[in-house]
Amino acid sequence: MESESDRANPYEAPRSLLIHDVPSLQTSSNRTRGNICLRWSLLFLMIPAAYNIAFLSKLKNDYLGAATLIFLAINWLLLIVMGLLIGTFGLWLLELVTGVLHRCFSRRATRHSWNATLYLTLRSAPIFAAFGAITWSIWVFAFFELKWNFYLISIPAGILGHGLAAALYLPLFYRWYRLG
Repeated sequence: MESESDRANPYEAPRSLLIHDVPSLQTSSNRTRGNICLRWSLLFLMIPAAYNIAFLSKLKNDYLGAATLIFLAINWLLLIVMGLLIGTFGLWLLELVTGVLHRCFSRRATRHSWNATLYLTLRSAPIFAAFGAITWSIWVFAFFELKWNFYLISIPAGILGHGLAAALYLPLFYRWYRLG
């Protein structure tokens, strides 16, 4: 039988909240590394994006008429702005999405463990981004320089690109599933 002193203090914060509310130094280190990997991935993918816009500038004015310069300027501006936004707020946005998914689907694991899993998965993102950048560059070259049929190159490049993305997010979803 429990004595009066064996019972927990009803006014004390639960231990799980005390342990998991403050991210550890290890989590902070993992977050920094995840952010670096995300930025490297972005850099790898910005190269073929710029390559794509550069080839758009080679289009004859027949296609775009007088709006060619405006079209290209908007594309370059959007590339720079989106690159800066994703480079600055990309990890924060991924953490926000992780929090929403955690809230909807997780009952046992903490949000910090889900974020730690996200950071671990982001470590492999630069590798997949590099292969995605190569695929995109090949597509741009084949379409604009070699004048290959759009569907002939877009279908295989699209399948490969989506496969590379799935190779990144499916293991993440599986790890989250295993966490609970």
